[in-house]
Amino acid sequence: MTTRQQIKGVCPHDCPDTCGLVTEVENGRIVNFYGDPDHPVTEGWLCAKVRPYPDHVYHPDRLQYPLRRVGPKGSGQWQQISWEAAIGEIGQRWREIIANYGAEAILPYSYSGTLGLVQMAWPAVAFGTGWGPAS
Repeated sequence: MTTRQQIKGVCPHDCPDTCGLVTEVENGRIVNFYGDPDHPVTEGWLCAKVRPYPDHVYHPDRLQYPLRRVGPKGSGQWQQISWEAAIGEIGQRWREIIANYGAEAILPYSYSGTLGLVQMAWPAVAFGTGWGPAS
């Protein structure tokens, strides 16, 4: 039996208007993807970055598991590793960075670009750094 689900969500890009999305899923696969016509601001419109999301999800070259570089940078030499190993390695590196340079050394670069207030302000809120968007 084929069941089609309609799932409503929002774009993860954190733009100020937070576009509404509708994803129709049949047998576990996206069969239709479009802007939510009931969204009060975007009224069904999606930007060019978001419209091709299903193409990215099902692209044959999409990474689906963690890789560790095993050759020199730029050599394209990679080895598949488990999620547990990847998270463990990242955690260990972050702990070393924090121990040597402080937690602020692992903060992402803060910029506005296509991002909205939530993305711009989280470091100032989370770490009390006093930097972020002007209030």
